Amino acid sequence: MISFMSLGETLEEKLKEAELFVELLELHKSEFKAPFGVQVNVSCPNIKHFTKGMTNDSPAILEKFQPLNIPVDLKIGVADAIVVGIDFIKEIEASRLCDCLTCSNTIPWGKIPDQIDWKKLFGSNVSPLKHLGGGGLSGKPLKPIVLNWLKEVRQAGINMPIKAGGGILNSRDAIDFMNADASALEIGCASILRPWRVRDIIQTVNNY
Repeated sequence: MISFMSLGETLEEKLKEAELFVELLELHKSEFKAPFGVQVNVSCPNIKHFTKGMTNDSPAILEKFQPLNIPVDLKIGVADAIVVGIDFIKEIEASRLCDCLTCSNTIPWGKIPDQIDWKKLFGSNVSPLKHLGGGGLSGKPLKPIVLNWLKEVRQAGINMPIKAGGGILNSRDAIDFMNADASALEIGCASILRPWRVRDIIQTVNNY
């Protein structure tokens, strides 16, 4: 999957970037030696660019990728997924503008304080990365948040493929996501913190 994110501040700028990216990819997609798709990322706290409201812009952005006729994955951070609500996810499913949805990603600093005790985790109410825009939270604390979201979405009747991730450090974590009806997993934490476990995680999920 090729990750793409518009960095424009206005919807018009974002759509223009998407159009240019699609034109470039259209020119070269015949040169790829293996199947590929595009992951359209609409939430990332680790950049200085303006991303507020991008989730609501995602249908218009996804529309630009339809001429490519390749798999398209929409990636929404769990904090944004909670904010936009289940009805929005239902709209995405009904639109058929993407082949799957990924719910994973760093949670921007200070978001969903009812589920994250930021001061307890970091010893302060001020981000240690404030000078870089704030940063966010990845790793183990994300797991129960993403799992709860995934269960709520499935209970609401959403059947589209969902790739989930957040705090997967071992095979047990992976199975917890599969038991919550994830269609596939996105593994980042283990790749960085426990790389010797990655093969076992993959084998466990494939056997599951």
